[in-house]
Amino acid sequence: MKQDFGFFKKVTSFLALSMCVAPLFAQETAPEDFPPTAPDSVAPGTPNYDFGKDLEKAQAGDPAAQYRIYFHCANVLNKPEEAFEWLLKSANGGCAPAQGTLGGLYMRGGFAGIEQSPEKAFFWWEKAAEQGIAPAQASLALFLLSGVEGVCEADPARAAELMKDAATAGFAPAQFWLGKEYLRGGILEKNETLGMIFLRSAAEQNDADAQGFLASYYYTSGNVEEAVSWAEKASLRGSVYGDFVLGCLLIEGKAVPADIEGGLLRITKAAEQGLWFARSFLVDAYLGGFGGIRKNRALGTHWLELAVEPAPGEEFDPKKLAYFRALYGVLCKDSGKIAESIKWLNAAADAGSAIGQYELARIYYYGRGVPADKAKAARLFRLAAEQGHAASQFNLAVCLINGEGVPANRIEALEWAKKAAEKGLVPAQKMIENEKKKELKD
Repeated sequence: MKQDFGFFKKVTSFLALSMCVAPLFAQETAPEDFPPTAPDSVAPGTPNYDFGKDLEKAQAGDPAAQYRIYFHCANVLNKPEEAFEWLLKSANGGCAPAQGTLGGLYMRGGFAGIEQSPEKAFFWWEKAAEQGIAPAQASLALFLLSGVEGVCEADPARAAELMKDAATAGFAPAQFWLGKEYLRGGILEKNETLGMIFLRSAAEQNDADAQGFLASYYYTSGNVEEAVSWAEKASLRGSVYGDFVLGCLLIEGKAVPADIEGGLLRITKAAEQGLWFARSFLVDAYLGGFGGIRKNRALGTHWLELAVEPAPGEEFDPKKLAYFRALYGVLCKDSGKIAESIKWLNAAADAGSAIGQYELARIYYYGRGVPADKAKAARLFRLAAEQGHAASQFNLAVCLINGEGVPANRIEALEWAKKAAEKGLVPAQKMIENEKKKELKD
């Protein structure tokens, strides 16, 4: 039997356009990331590094030496408090790499007991960005894209310019962001040629996210050979996106020998590391069965439980998430967990899921675990009916015929019943037949 692999391409296409650049400078920068600025010195932590000589320079007020002393104290001597004091001196002295690093430490918090402070992070990143430090420019841009309450207003145009500066300087994460934006348009005018130039530049610098993005992009555009190449590279660098795309390719068996078990292992690995799209795939695979994957209700339910609540900042498909929440709400209802069911069905209904609206309406219509509220049930039936949900169209017709939760309205009821009947719903067809018989009698 030929398998329909459209789902793979739909998921990887959405994934490609939703991957985001992680905040830069969020972790403590390694010494080699910023080489010593004085010509007669070598990097802290290396055998030839002269700590005593550099300390004299630092004490004399040399910002570059102070920055190197910070690294030595932090990474070799394990004296974070002393390291932080030197970093502050260096940043205040105008050392751009120190300013960028200080912004990152404030963004993360915890180092040397400092509290997290987005305001201070923004302040120091802005200073470093003005001096051309590409990671600081990119980090600052992430703040400005949508704004941060109490820190800065949204300024997408300035954010794009900062990303361009960082990308032009060769900073791979900025190139990745810029490439994506040129491909999809929005903040920047759509330009596929420029987008691919920046994406390939980032990927060729071994940026795992860019490699994973390219794998997804080439897969969805039908260039399986390139998709396999970039997915393998991304996977080797520990990219969950690479593992996911490669897993899809292995299951489908294009350009690589088909290996359903191996593909599932890769996708499961990505799911275990928190990739929502991998979890979504496993829910559909184990509960619905496709691509030669056997149904497994226990595993499907396990991944569904994890998929209904994405981690903060995790990318997801909003419509699919709403559907999963509706599905999970139904499972909770079937197992007698009415309060939990209402929680997830409410979340699904609020997000526009017709299934969530329908199932929640049934709970309120029959008063299962809650006081019956037929007015609320009718409102929910209507919301789902307007989206073309046949069962809701029929149930709304019932409410309108009987005047339950809404004023009785036979004409409107028959209109909704007709819509449901046209979709093949037998009870709606019978309702229309019965109403016609009543007309004949009258």
